[in-house]
Amino acid sequence: MKWYLGCDDHFNNNAASSICRELGFMDGRTFPLVKRMASGLDWEKLFFGWSHISCDYPDAKMMSQHCHAREYEDVMEMYGSEAVCTSNDPIAVQCFEEPAHFTIDVDVSYNRRRGQIMCQARAYKEGKMVDLLMEGAIPILLL
Repeated sequence: MKWYLGCDDHFNNNAASSICRELGFMDGRTFPLVKRMASGLDWEKLFFGWSHISCDYPDAKMMSQHCHAREYEDVMEMYGSEAVCTSNDPIAVQCFEEPAHFTIDVDVSYNRRRGQIMCQARAYKEGKMVDLLMEGAIPILLL
């Protein structure tokens, strides 16, 4: 089996979570590649094979229809020099043995004139805000 590097263009936390779960961990997130980490890589033997790696959901399998990636050669053909990945661009993930820490904040207000109760929710995973309006989200209407 030949191993390739993934380029960090469009790489997201959902993909990092999927990669870590497939490696046997509970969860994961993107992690900035520091020079110290990159200096340990043998650049003569490693090549970029994938780019634009992302998943729609954090629990998606990497090979499912909810995760997307393009072969690096195809991206280079499409975008030319704008798509070049360098030694600063490999993806890096931080994997966790325990489930991720989630925090949810909810603000509730009442509009007396309309007789409506409104809730505004904000969710955070490992301290980073989660987009609750992502494609595929299910709106909830309380009557």
